[in-house]
Order: sequence, then C-alpha cells, then structure tokens
Amino acid sequence: MTATTDTPVRSDMVLHRALVTSGWYEAELVCFFEAQAPSNTSGAEYFTDVVDTVVSQLSLAWGVIDDDLRVTDVATEAELLASARGGSHTADARLFEVGHWHGPVYAEPQRTLLLVTPPVLERLVVAQRALPIVDVAAVLRSRPL
Repeated sequence: MTATTDTPVRSDMVLHRALVTSGWYEAELVCFFEAQAPSNTSGAEYFTDVVDTVVSQLSLAWGVIDDDLRVTDVATEAELLASARGGSHTADARLFEVGHWHGPVYAEPQRTLLLVTPPVLERLVVAQRALPIVDVAAVLRSRPL
C-alpha cells in the first residue's frame, strides 16, 4: 500500500495526524500535515510548534481566525504506527486508523485533510484508496439491542 516515487522526501519534516474542529464549520476532521522535525526544543515546545503549524495552515485555507480552530489528538507517524491495531501487513493504512470495532476503523475520506508535500500526498492517497471504509453508524443500526 505504500507508494514509491522518484521525488525525494524532505528528511527535516515529520508527518503528523490530528483531529481538528472548527466552531465556524461545526465539523471534526482528521488532518494530516507535516512539521519541522524537533531540534533542541522540549516536548512541550515542539507540541506547541506543531499545533501552531496546523492552525496557521487551516486558518488561511478556511478563512477563519486561529481561535476558531481546536486541534487535539496530535500524533507523529511513528506514534500512529506504534499504536495501530492493524498488523504491519496493512502498511500505511495504519495511519488512518481512528478506532477499533471488530477490526480497525479508518478515517472517512470525506472527513480527511491531507496538508502534506507531494511525495507524502501520493503515499497517503494510495493508502487511503485501498482502505476498507466501514459505515460504523449503519453497522450499529443493524445490530439488535
């Protein structure tokens, strides 16, 4: 499920995923973005820098002020892969895991933003297209109480 490209990936960037909500749009979205790799900053400072990165990108894209955005559940690619319930055979699909219910549950494509560089975008799109999307709400409605 991993794409291969001839385009080099910037080694100074780290892939992240976060949940983003906006009071303006009343939506919760899964957002992938890249941020500079940590240098000599503490974990708390780096986290603040990462959140500032995605907030500045989204506030421009959505035409809202920074205070209208709430960013939660920020995780690096390494953290996502380490905590994924799908095995290594699921490759980059693990980056899209948002839960587990009779197997991994993946982020819905229509609620996923990919604010990343072109080579990472290609990789994520290949993985996203291969995801088994499950309508959890429909499954829950079909189960007897």
